[in-house]
Amino acid sequence: MEFSKSFSIQGLVKTIKGELLLDSTDPYSFIAPSAYDTAWLAMVPDGSRPCQPMFKNCLDWVLNNQNEEGFWGEYDGHGMPTVECLPATIACMIALKRWKTGENMIDKGMAFIEANAEKLIREIYGSNCPRWFAIVFPAMVKMAQISGLEIISPARKKRVVMDIFYKRERILEREELVDKNHYPPLLSYLEALPALCNFDQEDVHKHLHADGSLFQSSTAVLMH
Repeated sequence: MEFSKSFSIQGLVKTIKGELLLDSTDPYSFIAPSAYDTAWLAMVPDGSRPCQPMFKNCLDWVLNNQNEEGFWGEYDGHGMPTVECLPATIACMIALKRWKTGENMIDKGMAFIEANAEKLIREIYGSNCPRWFAIVFPAMVKMAQISGLEIISPARKKRVVMDIFYKRERILEREELVDKNHYPPLLSYLEALPALCNFDQEDVHKHLHADGSLFQSSTAVLMH
């Protein structure tokens, strides 16, 4: 993907955080409750005390909302975990790892991923794989590896898992950040895009909501 204008969005994010993410602000007032979004908010360091989370209540939520089976997220109508819990669980483990807490919970989450990832992915294998999952899941696996969590070792990346990674590569190659043929566009998954991507400033400002989100994605701006 090529863009005529590139810029660092660090300044934009700093402004948004300064105006919207004050210590007195309840983050749940501008995001839809979800384990994935809450985990990303839990990762945000305090601007004046970078060794501490900006939203401690979000970190507390992660610490208090792991399911008995070891995952974070919702059950389906039959009381079973869904594929949505995979990126949510990885994000929660990364948040705990970042702040050096919840070691036993991380171990439990890792055990859940090890036992269930392939089975859950098989349920959406092939043409039924949601576009959002193909964009987000590989990014979370890579981010976990950077954090020191080997979610899926190279030796265990079976075809069903590798196909998700290949689908993500095809999406990134074919789609523009804001593509009229795809909604929500790639820009709404900014937290899951490669760091090498350049961003058109006009596109970011054009689609920036009053709550600081891009296309109502609470994580898209917060983490960059």
